[in-house]
Amino acid sequence: MVVADVNLTALARAPAVDTPDSRQGHLARSQRTLAAPGALRAALIVAAQRRGVPVIVVPARNMTRTHHACETILTEVDFRPLIRVRCPACGTMFDQDINAAENLLAAEG
Repeated sequence: MVVADVNLTALARAPAVDTPDSRQGHLARSQRTLAAPGALRAALIVAAQRRGVPVIVVPARNMTRTHHACETILTEVDFRPLIRVRCPACGTMFDQDINAAENLLAAEG
């Protein structure tokens, strides 16, 4: 099993009062207790370890922003708070979640 070393607690924090908040960030934080991704991730890791499945932790840096096909790292302007984005280098549209999963699989080796 491959997991990113992302700090889910940090992602759940609201920005400072003087920092603008994105709509996507606000909506994601409001749903975090319903989805409980940190609890799910921890349960999956424990279950894998109990069954002897190796758990590989890879750096989460730019996991969704790096296009798995051409390895271009999207800038803030290219990335925007969208689910599907277009790679400025190769022109391919891609889903950020699927892209992150592809990058996790590639990081596994």
